[in-house]
Amino acid sequence: MARSPINETRAADLPRDRDALWAEIRQRRRFTFRDLYLDSHMDQRSIRVFLQGLTRAGILERDGKRYHLARDMGHETPRVRTDGSIVPPTKSERVWRSVKILGTFTADEIVTASTDETSGPTRSYVRDYLKNLHHAGYLRVASPSHPGQLARYALIPAMWTGPRPPMVQRLNQVFDPNLNRVIWRQSQGGES
Repeated sequence: MARSPINETRAADLPRDRDALWAEIRQRRRFTFRDLYLDSHMDQRSIRVFLQGLTRAGILERDGKRYHLARDMGHETPRVRTDGSIVPPTKSERVWRSVKILGTFTADEIVTASTDETSGPTRSYVRDYLKNLHHAGYLRVASPSHPGQLARYALIPAMWTGPRPPMVQRLNQVFDPNLNRVIWRQSQGGES
């Protein structure tokens, strides 16, 4: 059975997410499991798994029933596994972050900026992702491609919608999780 695209999932069907839980942790600084459970409306298992991962990662420390924030990782929710290992950023997260940092760039410059010693996106992935962001109105062409020269794109400042990368979906559309809506569909314009 195929999953529905996230934008077609009813809001009532979505659990409260870890972002809301992380914001609550950062605000409280010291708390109990019960505090989070009563305020978050998340299921107990999801809260326990997240707290376990954060504790094993050294982000939280536990003293009996009380937790306290030992390392504030900033606004973005830490992505941790139950064993405490940090989940590496996805290709789209790497590219989106590099787009914000560089402002104006070619696909090759994004590949270089998005790659570390362990992994990074391919040139073809980046070119396709940038093309879709351009169609969706996030980017403008600063200088078009020429033989032997890649197109140079620029982020439209008003289109920095937040830290979560826009999602290019198989339905030939771009969904922005920061805005919780589809920004562009292939049938809306651009290529047909």
